[in-house]
Amino acid sequence: MSDRTIRITKLDDFLQVPAEDLSKCLKAFRDKLEQIKLNRADAQRLGKQTVIPFESFNWMPHAVADIPTSGFRPDTPLAELGLRPSAVHHLREMQIYCLEDCSEASQSELLRTPDIGRATVLRIRELLISVGLDFRESSHPVVAAYDRLRLFQKEPLVNRKGKIDDSSDVAELGLRTSTFSLCLKHKLQTVGDLRALSLRDYYIKFGSASRLEIATTLRALELPFHCNPSDLELWRGGMLLREEMTFPADDAAVGQLRPWIGACVEAFDAAGLTTVRALKLALKGGRGRVRGVGQSSLERVLQVMRPMM
Repeated sequence: MSDRTIRITKLDDFLQVPAEDLSKCLKAFRDKLEQIKLNRADAQRLGKQTVIPFESFNWMPHAVADIPTSGFRPDTPLAELGLRPSAVHHLREMQIYCLEDCSEASQSELLRTPDIGRATVLRIRELLISVGLDFRESSHPVVAAYDRLRLFQKEPLVNRKGKIDDSSDVAELGLRTSTFSLCLKHKLQTVGDLRALSLRDYYIKFGSASRLEIATTLRALELPFHCNPSDLELWRGGMLLREEMTFPADDAAVGQLRPWIGACVEAFDAAGLTTVRALKLALKGGRGRVRGVGQSSLERVLQVMRPMM
């Protein structure tokens, strides 16, 4: 459905809105009304006598315009930033009237303000950065670090893909607070610091849940570890789930099957079945029973390997 013009003096315009969209349309009408009131208050404060008419408004269902970050200036008024009227109202109560004024506030202050959530703060920060500014950081570095973290914890990873590199702050990964606290404890401040750690460092510094979270997050952002570990090494360290692994090729060592068949790989290797292909052929020919592999274990191996044979 395309956007439609709603005339506030014509009830029929509202009646023509589909029932499932009516509540959204009325909310848009309320937001527009609040915006007009704020604009008139600004005009009065500045001593202007201009009457701002309000006869209709355009409403676009099922979509929100993607307001670009280009074309803004430090003195761009709040009303032109594409923020919700309720957020604009509370910002003005904080003596913030234009984009540049936002740089005098900290993220923590804004997040404690009613009707200003993470999405709004992220939007303001994006606009500030586009004009060479940023929020005022808390005087306490730890508080500032957690302020940055809260901004990114609920932002989808897909929105950050391609925007994060080794110089990015660890907070931009949006990790759980407990994992982020361990990063601060071990003075890991950038994404590059995390990627440069060896697997042994991860075992020492992080618990299993935090290791898996960091590894999963970096993979989602296509940022591999600098030590370039194999999938098997990551799995052994609890940093890769078996479901995410690729089944080994026929010429791979039989030891690569450990995530699927466990310690049986040692018995097969000792029996001369040193590759995945050799094991498949032995199982297919009924020669999979070797010393160290009981009947129940062999049945489990067959259950895993049969679809691959």
